[in-house]
Amino acid sequence: MNRQIHTSFIEVLPWEDVIFKRIFPLLPLTTQFLLRRVDHQYYNCITEYFKKSLTCNIVINRKLMFSETAFHVLIDGATNLRTFKVHDSAKQNCNSQITKGFQLTDSLIEGILKTNANLHTLDLSNCINLTNSTARNVSKLCSHIQHLAITNCLNIDREGASYISQMTNMKHLYLNGCHHIDENSIVQIVKSCSSLLDIGLARLHSITDEALTEIAHGCLHLLSLNIAQCYKETGRVC
Repeated sequence: MNRQIHTSFIEVLPWEDVIFKRIFPLLPLTTQFLLRRVDHQYYNCITEYFKKSLTCNIVINRKLMFSETAFHVLIDGATNLRTFKVHDSAKQNCNSQITKGFQLTDSLIEGILKTNANLHTLDLSNCINLTNSTARNVSKLCSHIQHLAITNCLNIDREGASYISQMTNMKHLYLNGCHHIDENSIVQIVKSCSSLLDIGLARLHSITDEALTEIAHGCLHLLSLNIAQCYKETGRVC
C-alpha cells in the first residue's frame, strides 16, 4: 500500500531567498505567531525570520492582545532592523497599544536600539509612556536615523528635543501633539537638521510665525510641513 507523504513548504523552499522575502512579509503578525506553534521546524523557521528581519511593524488594536512576552519573541535576537514601527489602530485612545500587562517603555526601546545600530526609521507614535530617555538613546545609539515619529509622546519635552537636534541626518520628523516641546526647541532642531524634508508640528500651540520663518530659512529642501491647530501662527511668514 502506497503511503502519501505530505511535505511542508518550509521543507522544499529556500528560507532566506524565498520564504523570508516573498511569503512571511505578506502574513499578518498573528499568523506568524500561530505558525510557530505548528511544529519544531516551523518554530525554528519563524524564529530565524524574526532574527533576520529588516522591518518590524507591530499593529495593535482593541481585538489584539499583545504581551511583553510576545514583544521579546519578536525582537530578541534581531540585529538587522532598519525600520521599527508601532501602529495603534484605535485612534480615539492614544495609549491603546499598551494592553493588559504590557507597556512599551524606554528600557524596551533601548534594547532594540542597542542591537540595531543601523536603524533608520523609528515610529513610536502614541507610545505615551516613553520619555526623554528614549530620545537620548536614539541620538546616542542610532547615528543613521532619518525618520523619527513620536506623535503624542507627551512625556518628551525640551530636553528630548535637544537630543533630537543632534540627529543631523534626519529627513522626516513628526512631533505632532508633543505639547511640551516649545518653539525654541523647534528652532534648535531645524537649525541643526537642515536636510529635513517633512516636519509634523500639528497641535504644538507654542509655534508662532517666528518659528515658521526659521523653518523656511533653515530647511531649504522642505517638502511638507504640518502645522494644523497651531493657533499662534498667522500666516505672515517672511
